[in-house]
Amino acid sequence: MLYLLQDLLSPLWLNCRSKQGKNSSVLTLNCELGHNEKMKYLSSFFVLLIFATPVFAKPTLAEEYLLLMNNFRQSQGLRPLTPNTYMSSAAIKHSKNMGRKLIPFGHLGSSKRCSYVQKAMGGGNLCGEIVAQGQATPAAVLKAWKNSLGHRKVMLESRYTHTGIGVVRGINGTLYWTQIFLER
Repeated sequence: MLYLLQDLLSPLWLNCRSKQGKNSSVLTLNCELGHNEKMKYLSSFFVLLIFATPVFAKPTLAEEYLLLMNNFRQSQGLRPLTPNTYMSSAAIKHSKNMGRKLIPFGHLGSSKRCSYVQKAMGGGNLCGEIVAQGQATPAAVLKAWKNSLGHRKVMLESRYTHTGIGVVRGINGTLYWTQIFLER
């Protein structure tokens, strides 16, 4: 079948001319499709190609925070934490619940979150959590946690290997931050 199609198309020709506008990243191709030596046009068509500079997505607040957090841990001689989607989904859910005022700000339900994460990841040992509200940037929340003795201790626990981060804007516009840690 392919051979017959090739024989049918062999007398066809394609002629294209390109034109690029001044100060433009748009290239227009005018192509004509013809057949046999008499150049009888079967059809003409236009193709518009747009060449764009690659667009890289801006990192999320959680991604920015993780980078800062891992840089901080490494500056203290610790290994970076590996992000985990199960842990992040638990952290996001907790931040959402606090932001929607479904639960009070704090660690209510942390043992259930840790159990969920350990089960979802097929095990785990030490599990911890830190929360914050109101900091507008990853750098601000990192600074707040670094300046709190209890939070700093959790952040610099050498046994932790994995983390999940949840950042959610609450109904009042305030950002709620949750970070869950796990030794795996």
